[in-house]
Amino acid sequence: MKLGGLALGLLAASALAQPATRVVDSLPFSLEGQWWFRTGHDPAWSSPFREKTHWQAIQVPGPWERQGFSGYNGHAWYRLTFQLPSRFSGESLGVDLGTLGDVDEVFLNGQRIGESGAFPPTYDPATLQRRIYRLPRASLRFGEFNELAVHVYNEWRFGGFLGPPPVLDRYERLLANQTARDVVFWVGATVLGVLALLHGLISLFYGGGREQWPWIGFLVSFGLYQVTYAGFGPSLFFSPGLAFRLNVVFLLLSVGLFPLVLATVFARPAPTLALVFASVMGVGSGFALLWRRAADL
Repeated sequence: MKLGGLALGLLAASALAQPATRVVDSLPFSLEGQWWFRTGHDPAWSSPFREKTHWQAIQVPGPWERQGFSGYNGHAWYRLTFQLPSRFSGESLGVDLGTLGDVDEVFLNGQRIGESGAFPPTYDPATLQRRIYRLPRASLRFGEFNELAVHVYNEWRFGGFLGPPPVLDRYERLLANQTARDVVFWVGATVLGVLALLHGLISLFYGGGREQWPWIGFLVSFGLYQVTYAGFGPSLFFSPGLAFRLNVVFLLLSVGLFPLVLATVFARPAPTLALVFASVMGVGSGFALLWRRAADL
């Protein structure tokens, strides 16, 4: 009896560990949880599949390095099956997959619906981009099972779904949410820019110019750092890889200038260590902008 109970317990635990088919009962619908996962690459994996021998469950969101694949860089695939009731047939649907490290292409029932970044040999990471894709009505199977397949490529740091949790929703609402996030980023950057302008005017008309420089540099660089996360930002005008470089550049400049800002707050001369630190961060920002491979940053 004890052995039988143990066997039933193991079977139950195994069943719980398997990614379940999701039934979309309302919108927005969270896609967080267990997905099928496999390292490597085969174009055939974009098609709806039945074989699960070499696939295993993985938590989404969450980088694969923290889920048993430490140190792995390269191609990987995620899959999720969901059932979409017929009552949603009149809706324009989409998915917000959050951010992924670093390049991806997405398939719905074997049909490619979008990509971000560029795979090797023209590798261009799109780590900062929010992945929002429309689900074409012609590719959806209402009242039936649907399969979402996500092909990801990563060369450095964390790979896979980095967060926030993916969600299925009306496409227009996903775009509206992205616009709201962009407004927050731009309002924050604008406030910082106005403060930088005020410090510049103080420096121009009331003297104390050198004391204002760290403030101006910090406010401008941190404001630009925020903007790099906006969908309506550098990614519209530059390649994803260059937008990521700018993100690193402005972050390093902000961090480097912050100790100098503290020195002005307490009305003390900047310590030598703070000056050295700011110089190192400045050199690092130049390195981030000019280094050949964005994946190394």
